Amino acid sequence: YVRVAVGPDIYIMAEALVPRVMSELGISEYEITSSTSGKELEGLRYEHPLLEEVPKQQEFQRHHRVICGEHVTLEEGTGCVHTAPGHGEEDFVVGVKYGLPVFSPVGPDGKFTAEGGKYAGSFVKDADSVILADLRQKGVLLKHGVITHSYPHCWRCKTPLIFRATEQWFLKISEIKPRILEKNSAQVSWIPDWMAGRYVNGVESVGDWCVSRQRYWGIPLPIWICQACEHMVVIGGREELAEMAREPLPEIDLHRSDLDKVVLKCPRCQSDMQRVPDVLDVWFDSSVCSWASLGYPKQRELFDRLWPSAFITEGEDQVTKWFYGQQVASIIAFDEVPFKQVLTHGFALDAYGRKMSKSLGNVVDPIDVVDKYGADVLRFYMLSANPPWEDLRFNWRGVNVTNRMLNVLWNVHVFATTYMSLDEFDPTKIDVERIQASFAPEDLWLISRINSVTRDVTKAFENYDLHTASRALATFVLEDLSRWYVKLVRPRTWIEREDPAKLAAYVTLYQALHALIRLLAPLMPHVTEVMYQGLVKAIDPEAPESVHMLPWPTVRGEAIDAELERGMSIARSFVEAGATARQQAKLRLRLPISKAAIQASSPEVRGLLEKVSGVLKSQLNCKELVLLGPEEKLPEGLVEVPTDFGRVGIDTRITPELRAEGLARELVRRLQMMRKDQDLAMEERIDVAIGTDVDEHVRLLATQRDYIIREVRVRNLRLCR
Repeated sequence: YVRVAVGPDIYIMAEALVPRVMSELGISEYEITSSTSGKELEGLRYEHPLLEEVPKQQEFQRHHRVICGEHVTLEEGTGCVHTAPGHGEEDFVVGVKYGLPVFSPVGPDGKFTAEGGKYAGSFVKDADSVILADLRQKGVLLKHGVITHSYPHCWRCKTPLIFRATEQWFLKISEIKPRILEKNSAQVSWIPDWMAGRYVNGVESVGDWCVSRQRYWGIPLPIWICQACEHMVVIGGREELAEMAREPLPEIDLHRSDLDKVVLKCPRCQSDMQRVPDVLDVWFDSSVCSWASLGYPKQRELFDRLWPSAFITEGEDQVTKWFYGQQVASIIAFDEVPFKQVLTHGFALDAYGRKMSKSLGNVVDPIDVVDKYGADVLRFYMLSANPPWEDLRFNWRGVNVTNRMLNVLWNVHVFATTYMSLDEFDPTKIDVERIQASFAPEDLWLISRINSVTRDVTKAFENYDLHTASRALATFVLEDLSRWYVKLVRPRTWIEREDPAKLAAYVTLYQALHALIRLLAPLMPHVTEVMYQGLVKAIDPEAPESVHMLPWPTVRGEAIDAELERGMSIARSFVEAGATARQQAKLRLRLPISKAAIQASSPEVRGLLEKVSGVLKSQLNCKELVLLGPEEKLPEGLVEVPTDFGRVGIDTRITPELRAEGLARELVRRLQMMRKDQDLAMEERIDVAIGTDVDEHVRLLATQRDYIIREVRVRNLRLCR
């Protein structure tokens, strides 16, 4: 800071602001006479320029001195800021530090009170011109003007706000802070865990809680003060109110309109006691909700059974609001925290990460999503898109992907229930031990997978990793169940009803779906209920009424075969590579080939593949499968494709027999599509006539008559040219 001489006058200001201030004042000739630190100016007295106009200021003359505050900057002004402890938060804080009086001569109507002296009765902004005129007349006004800057406005009526300090009621949080932090650290689990640090920082930095509000509506502050001796009582309930009331208490609503009329008799001097006009902060309402909603203190049963709650969830913005308020109230009332686990969730934004708002035109109404896709799709999408504690960038493409997954799940359900119904499959009457030997590797694999998925999903739910759980289930539905297992066992559904191999497939599929719908039930409650009714309840009327009444599936550890699961995963990579090889050779997937060979990258990989060689052979659609070790070479003449686990090669030479089989498979596919288009039931048999201009095709298809009749359920088949 410097002293600047302008003629006989000395101005004190921040050194860095001298050129700007002098320029704005139109002063070109001035001299800096000395400099000092701001701290050295502390305590310097000044004379208030409006002592005569505002006589109340004469009582504060000993406080008219320079003080220091961190909120003073060099961005504008002179480096000296007027402090009004009654009209600003920063001013109030620094005023408390220096013991300044909280002078606030403005009423709730925005007009100066009697303490405003000459300006009493004037609206604060209307008084500006009068005050400026008085300062100019006194010769102390150097410059005035209009400043454009960010200023708080009422969020409802958009008018400017004025801050004024008023007397309020506080909870002295400083006395219980250590207890709040101690109990929170020892008993509360925050998810995600880093929210715990944010909560602790918030508690440590928060001040005392102002619980009073000057509003018309709200819970009346239950404090009565004697008009004579100022004795104060806090009323705890209707009974105590009736006991202290001067007149008999009628049945009244305990809100302001009725309660303000109740006069109490002072227990000290027998004079009248009036209720203070304030109401409670709405956050106080919500802070006691955990026991107030249970009927406490009038009712104890639910409170004793359910409080404190095991789990609570809200938006991350409630960490230092609702969660904090509940802990404060509970520590005060019970010396106990009201909840044990907290999950904070993010918010739904648009696809670009912007807050949804009508002005931006980016609001997505959840009802629109439900109307188009259903509630389960919206629910599953929001749970799977990202961790629950992160903001969700809503994207219609993601909803579409979830919808396709649900359709795949439904198709699997229809496939299973349709064939099981046709064969009158009843899982309650199946002796699993009798057909144990008929379980194929793919059956044992699916049973292992559903148990592994149950283990992983259960763990994810326990850790509130809802996105991990939902993604694991989506992968199981799409990759394991639909695109792999159903594809593998579909041929078995056409064989005789009582065939053990067919029953093994049904038992496997039933067990997997039964566990799956229970795992999915919290995520897709509606579709899993429909699936349960069709898969379980339709067969067993004694089963529980709803899927949501079933126990959570247990993990059968002995059914998990990690080696089988890994071997099947490796096999799938070779099948995908085989499809790539066919694409390179321009061979359709339905056309069988004579030979496929696999060179494993290690003896371990070869051993794993041997366990699922039958699956590999069928999915590579080859008549012969050769498994080789890492030191052995693939036969010459094969089209080869590498994988992470070795190489696969296919023989692209097609014999007439292979061509006939491939032609028949293509024909079967088309006939099955025609059956579907005509909405034929699975058991209905059809007459088929096939005509072709190619004699060779007639000869080739004639060798596949039995296959076509069996696959398409043909009653009469006619081949003609």
